[in-house]
Amino acid sequence: MSNRRGASLIELLVVITTSMIVVGLAVAMVRSLLVANRTAEAHLVRSDTVRRLCDSFRSYVRAASAAECVQEGDAMRLELSLADGRQVVFRAAEQAVVRTESDATADHRREKYSLANGCVARFETHAENDATTVTLVIVQTPSRANTGPSREFRAEATLDRDRRFVSKGK
Repeated sequence: MSNRRGASLIELLVVITTSMIVVGLAVAMVRSLLVANRTAEAHLVRSDTVRRLCDSFRSYVRAASAAECVQEGDAMRLELSLADGRQVVFRAAEQAVVRTESDATADHRREKYSLANGCVARFETHAENDATTVTLVIVQTPSRANTGPSREFRAEATLDRDRRFVSKGK
């Protein structure tokens, strides 16, 4: 047998093919991880938006002295009257809720809360004894047919609850 220096063409082709398969698998794995990361990030943003909406909704309802739900075609709005003369309006439409804060002269603040695809928000009021409870309901319908039931999220707050223990007058 003679001493060989180097590799044959077949050996080089086997090494190149094997390395291409490994690189192809790595690229596919990185791509799927990027897609999963984007999906998780979008879900986190939507969850944070719903949390901010619920915090804002609860704080304004608790500070309000009166609430009225009004249906406007497909959209719905909740009008809250605050003790200091300001009015806060939550408008619910498909995939968004818009909060507008105003006084007698003009609008002061406006914030839009974007919801996930297929989400619809609505408001409900329920009076019991001396307390009025206002509910924000967010319904998400499945994006594909026959993928399960719709999901519902509810945030409740009671009118005038935060000012209940404030001493009156003197």
